[in-house]
Amino acid sequence: MWESVHPQELEAFHQSIAMSEESMSPWQHEYRIITPSGTLKWMQGIAQPELQEDGYILWDGLLLDISDRTEAELALHQAGQELEMLVNHRTAELAKTNQLLKREIIDRLEAEAALKASQQRWKIALEAAEMATWDWNILRGEFLWSETIERLWGLASDGFDSSYSA
Repeated sequence: MWESVHPQELEAFHQSIAMSEESMSPWQHEYRIITPSGTLKWMQGIAQPELQEDGYILWDGLLLDISDRTEAELALHQAGQELEMLVNHRTAELAKTNQLLKREIIDRLEAEAALKASQQRWKIALEAAEMATWDWNILRGEFLWSETIERLWGLASDGFDSSYSA
């Protein structure tokens, strides 16, 4: 029966029995066997050694086929590793996207600051040259103008109502 223990498991199997025998502590070990048909199975052995009067050790125990449980544990472990790999990959993607978004926000803030500074310089230049600007939206019939146009035309500050009919 012990010859069916998988060769890679044999040394640990014998060591576990020897340790239990030496300490007379309960034996418990999980190991693989190869059946006569060549099927690989996982087994769990549990036994209690009992020293007899004649010095012989009586082992009272049982063997359980835990192949299904072990395969499920291995599949669960593999699925956990795959999930961890996917999480790590997604985390890396999110970190990269986050960096791109930060760069875009910085670029937009810089562009807004540059536009605001340019608009301020344009306003100062128009006022210094005593010039005004205006836009006419023909479709809406609206005028937009700079603040200096009313002063240049000698009108009160609320002299235009921003419509063509004004």
